[in-house]
Amino acid sequence: MVGVSIGLLAFHGIAVSQPSPLPEAAELVAKHSRLALGRFDSAAHRTQYTRQHTEQLPGMIVSVELFQRRPNELVQRISTTEGPGGLCGYNGSLAWKYHDGVARILTGTEADALRSMATFYHSGVLGEQTQPRKLAPGEHTVGETQFAGEATFAVSLLPTLAAALDAGLPVMYFSKATGLYLGMTLGGERQSYFIRITLRNYKDFGGLLVATSLTMFSRTGATEFEHSVTIDDIQWDALPDSAFQLPEPVRALVKP
Repeated sequence: MVGVSIGLLAFHGIAVSQPSPLPEAAELVAKHSRLALGRFDSAAHRTQYTRQHTEQLPGMIVSVELFQRRPNELVQRISTTEGPGGLCGYNGSLAWKYHDGVARILTGTEADALRSMATFYHSGVLGEQTQPRKLAPGEHTVGETQFAGEATFAVSLLPTLAAALDAGLPVMYFSKATGLYLGMTLGGERQSYFIRITLRNYKDFGGLLVATSLTMFSRTGATEFEHSVTIDDIQWDALPDSAFQLPEPVRALVKP
């Protein structure tokens, strides 16, 4: 009788609702890239200026300014609400630091870190966003859920979202409304660790759509930590050559 009733409903034109198929993970990733990078000419710019800030302790704001020039020159200026925090940089061949009136030529891992950071388009939180998102082998859309206050599609490795969360595997979240990438989680209730990265407030800077608010929450055992970064400004091709000059105390250390 149940089967007959369902058949009669279909016969009289009453639709039996079926869940909509989930979009493919590759489609979600491609849509985000089209939105975020679709109007961005990665070969067009010679210099890049980025200013971002974070509140590391209540009431103490740390501001970081990055001055970059193609292909691999960098000056980083750090300041706080309590005063200047110092300068460091890489001029294509030399890594240096100037802090509390003391200049140093950097070597080893310190120099390597600055050299890597100086690669154009690849530094700081902005560098992460200028790279197309990629899928690991086997990742697929596993369900729909709320994340960062929005309805999202979730992407992971296991057959369902519940299974992925239970196993603590990485899960990526894409907004159903905008198609933009909103962040990821790793770990969970069954693990001793949990990490949640959230991206919000996308804005257009010269054709590049950038999440200007980034928050990372982590829990290890009973210890919790939250860190947020806000991108205040991005400018292309507005820096003079003088922005990349070595500070006088650093120049004094360079042998003729």
